[in-house]
Amino acid sequence: MFMVFPELVDYSLLAVSFLRVVAGAFFLILGYRLLRTVLNASEESHVVRTAVGTFALTQLGVGFLLCIGLFTQPAAIVGMGLALSSQHLGIGRGTYESDAYVQFLLFSICLALLFFGAGIFAFDLPL
Repeated sequence: MFMVFPELVDYSLLAVSFLRVVAGAFFLILGYRLLRTVLNASEESHVVRTAVGTFALTQLGVGFLLCIGLFTQPAAIVGMGLALSSQHLGIGRGTYESDAYVQFLLFSICLALLFFGAGIFAFDLPL
């Protein structure tokens, strides 16, 4: 296969790690903002606040697991579900980070992490 810069292939594990940390940071930011919004909203019903709060805590959990590289593939599967459901249900709509293209990019990064693994600097060990 012809490559313009074949030396850069040596850094492929580092690139996967960078994608993992970026996706984790996005999930942490989105989860924190959604949780802060839920805690400050008093006019919504208790059921809606509980459901959206659980969604926000799940985003925070996935973001934490992706950032440290623990259980990366299961966290990527859950992250793909979160990105799809956030886009479909419109959770967090109106903020810049929850636009359709950001959710699509998060879904794509999680799909790549599912197939490529955690990369370097992670607690996951390849089997």
